[in-house]
Amino acid sequence: MGKGGANGAIRSHVSKISLEMENHQLTTYAHTFQRILSAFLILILLGTLLSPLQVGAEQQGAAQTEQTDRSSEIRAKVEQAVEKTKNYYLQNPPDYSSYTSHSNYWLLSALWGTGVDLKNDIPWKENASPWNPTSYWTVGKETASSTANEDAGIAIGSIVLGKNPYKFGKRNIMQDLVAKQKDNGSFSTIWGEPWSLIALDLMEAEYDQEKHIQYILSKQNPTTGYFGDSDVTGWMLIALAPHMDRPDVKAAVDKTVQGILENRSKETGEVMGQMFGENANSVAPIINGLAAVGEDLFSEKWTMETTQLGSVNLIERFVDRYQLEDGRFTWQENRLGSWQMATEQGLLAISDAVAGKSTFMRLSDYKQQQLNKETNVSVRVEGIQETLLTDEAVQVQTFMESANAFDATKQALDKANIPFQGATSYISQIGPDKHATFGVWDGWQYIVNNEYPAVSAGDYNLEEGDDIVWFYGNVGDIYQGYDGADEVEELTLRPTISIAPKLLAGKDIEVTVTATHNVFDASYNLVKQNEVAKIQDATIYFDGATYKTDADGVARIPGEKARVGTYELKVTKDVEGSYPRLLRQAKKIIIEEDPDGGVVPSDKTVTLSVEKRTVGLGDSIAPTEVALHDGDTAFTLMKRVADQKEITVDYSGSGAGVYVQAIDGLGEFDHGPQSGWMYSVNGTFPEISAGTYMLQDGDVLRWHYTKDLGQDLQDGTPSDTKIDLQQVISGASKWIGENRDFSTYDHFIDWDVLGLARAGKPVPESYYTAVENYVKAQNGEFRKVTDYERMALAVTAIGKNPKAIAGYDFIEKIYNNPRMTMQGTNGVIFALLALDAKDSKIPEDAVWTRAKLVDWLLTQQNSDGGFPLAEKTASDVDMTAMALQALANYQDTQEVKTATTKAVEWLSQQQLAEGGFQSAGSINSESISQVIIALTSLGIDAEDTRFVKEKGTLLTAFQTFINKDGGMSHTAGGESNYMATQQGLLALAAYDRLQADKTTVYDMSDVETSQPTISFSDVPKDLFGAEEILELAGQGIISGYPDGTFKPKRQVNRGEAAILFMKALDLKVPQAPVGFKDVAKSSIYYEAAHATKEAGIFVGYGTGATFGATDKLSREQMASVIVRAFGLEATNEKVDVKDLSSVSRAHRKDVEILYQNGITSGVGQGKFDPKGSVSRAHFAVFLSRALKNNQ
Repeated sequence: MGKGGANGAIRSHVSKISLEMENHQLTTYAHTFQRILSAFLILILLGTLLSPLQVGAEQQGAAQTEQTDRSSEIRAKVEQAVEKTKNYYLQNPPDYSSYTSHSNYWLLSALWGTGVDLKNDIPWKENASPWNPTSYWTVGKETASSTANEDAGIAIGSIVLGKNPYKFGKRNIMQDLVAKQKDNGSFSTIWGEPWSLIALDLMEAEYDQEKHIQYILSKQNPTTGYFGDSDVTGWMLIALAPHMDRPDVKAAVDKTVQGILENRSKETGEVMGQMFGENANSVAPIINGLAAVGEDLFSEKWTMETTQLGSVNLIERFVDRYQLEDGRFTWQENRLGSWQMATEQGLLAISDAVAGKSTFMRLSDYKQQQLNKETNVSVRVEGIQETLLTDEAVQVQTFMESANAFDATKQALDKANIPFQGATSYISQIGPDKHATFGVWDGWQYIVNNEYPAVSAGDYNLEEGDDIVWFYGNVGDIYQGYDGADEVEELTLRPTISIAPKLLAGKDIEVTVTATHNVFDASYNLVKQNEVAKIQDATIYFDGATYKTDADGVARIPGEKARVGTYELKVTKDVEGSYPRLLRQAKKIIIEEDPDGGVVPSDKTVTLSVEKRTVGLGDSIAPTEVALHDGDTAFTLMKRVADQKEITVDYSGSGAGVYVQAIDGLGEFDHGPQSGWMYSVNGTFPEISAGTYMLQDGDVLRWHYTKDLGQDLQDGTPSDTKIDLQQVISGASKWIGENRDFSTYDHFIDWDVLGLARAGKPVPESYYTAVENYVKAQNGEFRKVTDYERMALAVTAIGKNPKAIAGYDFIEKIYNNPRMTMQGTNGVIFALLALDAKDSKIPEDAVWTRAKLVDWLLTQQNSDGGFPLAEKTASDVDMTAMALQALANYQDTQEVKTATTKAVEWLSQQQLAEGGFQSAGSINSESISQVIIALTSLGIDAEDTRFVKEKGTLLTAFQTFINKDGGMSHTAGGESNYMATQQGLLALAAYDRLQADKTTVYDMSDVETSQPTISFSDVPKDLFGAEEILELAGQGIISGYPDGTFKPKRQVNRGEAAILFMKALDLKVPQAPVGFKDVAKSSIYYEAAHATKEAGIFVGYGTGATFGATDKLSREQMASVIVRAFGLEATNEKVDVKDLSSVSRAHRKDVEILYQNGITSGVGQGKFDPKGSVSRAHFAVFLSRALKNNQ
């Protein structure tokens, strides 16, 4: 019998040995994008939510290869076994009226895994369900659990029951669980460890997961692959299954599976490692674990020929041997024993085998879909003098609870990098604006959907689509007898903007501004309710002009300003030197044609564009659908829409004699004697004047600029598609410079920098300062690998060293990142780009070598040739293009070359007739940009014949997104935005570099790396060793502390010295290190200690078995390790050291060599001070001198 679960205590009614399942932990955190995506894709594939068992079974069935008749027979038998045991519990429900504990999660999980609705499907007896008022699961806990096992069981059981482990009675179970992690990364005994990991994964906890997993892997038997007995080995597979994207975990799992397979009994087919004889409780975990890591238990792989029983399938024998007719499982064959535990584990095992996925991974999917909540809202912040935040869309993620207004506000402000002070009950400051600035009742208030909530922001539960507005002002009601709140003019009110429902062109527009308020007496009794105030001197902003309201709250916009179109009308009442008197509000208005003016509105439409593509300036009016009025000609429609968009049109004449001279500043003869404007309708050029050509419903009207009387316009498509690269690049660069703040770091500014730098444009110096400050504030730790990759690319592009960003080596953090594939293909793609940008050296023992990255990326390619964001999802244009960018440097291998050919062909097939691409539901500029970058990375011209379509090319399509302001839009006709402009600039830089025969945009071998300017607040210029400290810091060998100090006087210990030698000499960790017994594998000194021992620098104490990592390094020890590290040799020079006799015999010769090589001159008065300590400043000096001596 195995340990049966969590506590490792053995229980059995027959054998009188009690076994209680050992439980494990869980922890909290917000769900990650990759998990959300996985859950979403499953929903899409299935079309509806299936039961947990159905989901897993259908997924496995889809992936299985054709099975033999025998495997189908075994599966059917096991499916019947699942139903038999499930029905036993439906007919004999458990009773939780008297004894309940965290161990209940075993049975609850097993039943949930079969698809049972625990609350509704089971005929619970009165007060017998886990939801009864006295149940352990209802009451919760008053005090912290004594073991991580109990915490883990509570966490898992809570999710199964739809309860909240963050609020289990008076305990936050996840917080309790995380607090139990030990220094070595563990939480419990070896039997409990996997359940801690399962629980923590389920709740997406924030803790030292890396150390935890490393601890678990260290417990694997290198020979058998087991982690102890069969029980814990199976559970470890369950726990490690979600982490198989890590190479080290995948290798460990493969070894375990192979160990189970190879060590089955030749006589009976039983698995090895069972305690207390062969028993169901020890086999069930093995089945659980194998199913969790994707093994098909019904296949021939798990069927073997035995000497005693003939052909034996592992799971079939388990069911035949241990399941009773009524559905229960016995502990041992023909021995009932502790049947409860055996049945719980047995049901969990066989249901997981049928599902092809562990219950706990399915439970995680369920949590993501049903218990994690996402509420999309918008947040606006109106400050004293200006709008601080404009309708920031945020998605608030919560667990089993509604999002509140404070959380949404905090998230929006954090996202926009706007500082604030306050808590859930009250916010006292946002940005520069503090409450009581003007000494009255002024401060921060909020409304939701234009209504004042009756509770604080932290208590206001949000609903999908809510609009939150924070505004600074005085109170909104009159309080008689109180200064600052007893006159309407002193209040801050929410305006009501009243405008006629139908507005006509040429007619005056009357805008009335009013507001309501209440009146209270000095005792706070309501005197008047909803009093209407007419707002005088409010400012109306409309179409670039301002108007003031009169004493009746009315402002009039003259008819000549009322032109056809859609506008935003804004109302404010800001007071100089005081708080606002109105909440700034805006209202959308639509002005229509006046039907009495001779033009009758129509439902008919025409698609219009005004194109300057032949001169590389994109479109003044991107293709857009506009209303067709009766009598519209090719000229009148174009002129009306241009006027609405405030685009100038210079023309002469009318009707048949109309002649267009210039549009949007581009005129005839500007590009030669044959240049000017022409128009086409439905792809043909009419031979009559645009002033007489009558348009029809559905026509496509295009006004083109030509340089040679239309020869460059073939079938309406410019033949000269060459963009004026330098002009467009300059325009985009200018737009970025005017619209992006480089002094404040955000997660997108790096792409601005990359585009500017690779286009040869200057990057503000404030950017790198902002990066360094941001990295220091985060202590160099980021959850997403793309954060490291993005910053590494940007700083490399501006000539900085990615191995020394604020003292942190981002290159190492990339190639040793444990979360490389957490973001799907993104992480791997940009890892290759960042590592290859300057051909960074990657150690052979890195977690991710180039070969591993390329091999992994190739496995993600779909059969159609495209690449997806996540495995088993549809190919995506952007991801395919970016994958090609990453693979561009590896075309010398046949596998990559073949994959590249398929991917390029797939992209060509996705290209639309007009030359662009549709991705994520829209035709957008970013997809074109990525394809241009991909092709240029491969040395392919953007006008390669494979990418020239019927109506356009990549370049002609791209031009439709270039705006007048120099920026690029996401969709044609939209406003310029930073993401489209960033990617567009990078694409044009890539194309320009190809044309100029320069290195590709991501090949930065042409960038000269400058030494970073590094400073420490406690290292003045006149400090001993200042020059050497800054020099080594610039090389990434030595670093300071997060608070910006270096602590030059702090003493160096042996472990720290080893780390510095490892960095300075680029030492590698031996593959099979002969360990120091006092340096644990989890120690930060482990790698350096063994690398320096292998290099012969540190030899250890005594026989070399101990290292003494935290022992202070003495000066005589320093002498020996420097001599060994750099191979310094003695000279004939006589050395006069007055205290040489005080130097230990083992170090004396090395001290002399140090003097002879000019590394030291002693501490003064001819002495060396051999027993003295070594400060960080002194070590920097010695190390720097030795490095230079060695050159």
